[in-house]
Amino acid sequence: MRSRRHVGVVFGLILAVGGCAETSEPPAPTTAATTGEPATTSTISEASTPPIATAVPAPTTSTAAPTPPTTPAVRPAPIALRIPSIGVESVLLEMGIRTEDDAAEVPEDYDVAGWYANGSRPGGRGPTVLVGHVDSTSGPAVFYRLHELAPGTHIEVQLADGTVAVYEVEITEQFPKSQLPIFEVFGATERDVLRLVTCTGQFDYEARSYFDNLVVTAVRM
Repeated sequence: MRSRRHVGVVFGLILAVGGCAETSEPPAPTTAATTGEPATTSTISEASTPPIATAVPAPTTSTAAPTPPTTPAVRPAPIALRIPSIGVESVLLEMGIRTEDDAAEVPEDYDVAGWYANGSRPGGRGPTVLVGHVDSTSGPAVFYRLHELAPGTHIEVQLADGTVAVYEVEITEQFPKSQLPIFEVFGATERDVLRLVTCTGQFDYEARSYFDNLVVTAVRM
């Protein structure tokens, strides 16, 4: 039952990130790419308007959940993220679950990324999940250029013990929110994997969010 709740809450977290863009005019649509050189025309700017964190209850499912990642407390937590190729430098806020409604927390600052602390961490068996907004009413947010990451790109995660874990991008994928393969993306793995998640695709003006999620998978070097 614990593993079912873990994956379900991650699903809630992804939906919450999917609603990260309360924009009046969304930026140019982004498309996930698995090959090619990263573009260099976009830049990250600060956003001052605070987001509206919508509570997303963890859904139930009849599908047997995989074994949850194991993360011994002795492993240092990730505290900062750096992606030189797209100009990302951010501290990592520890995200958890809101006890009042069992909803996943999301960063309140558009320019800061978060780490889902109920999952794995670098060095563990399973994905370390980092989340961030793509934009805001003020413009681009921390993961605005995430779609530019091509295979082979390096991602640096600073750990609490002062060391830096370096990951190499393996694939960038785009999924409709309703078709996100939760167990494949967020279930236990044998490798030390990093997954960065934001929203992308066409903008739903009625719901004031994007239709899709962008998932970048990187493996420890």
